[in-house]
Amino acid sequence: MEPTSWEYAIMVWDGEAADAHRIVRFSHRSAWSPISGNEYMQTLRELGDEGFELVTHQFLVRGKFDRGGLHGETIRELMSFKRPLDEE
Repeated sequence: MEPTSWEYAIMVWDGEAADAHRIVRFSHRSAWSPISGNEYMQTLRELGDEGFELVTHQFLVRGKFDRGGLHGETIRELMSFKRPLDEE
């Protein structure tokens, strides 16, 4: 049995703000960027349609804020995916 070769993708999602960083990078082709703020589910759906499976999903705290008594954290989502590499 031959070992499986994989193609990997990493999706970075900083949120819905206009200046948020959103990109999908691939191991074997060019990145998808820019991605608009309202395309989170569409981007996940497109990755699934292309055969990618979610491997990890991490929430990373980027910083804390205090806006006039409103406290919170800014979060970055980092998701990694893989699929068998097409050997064409």
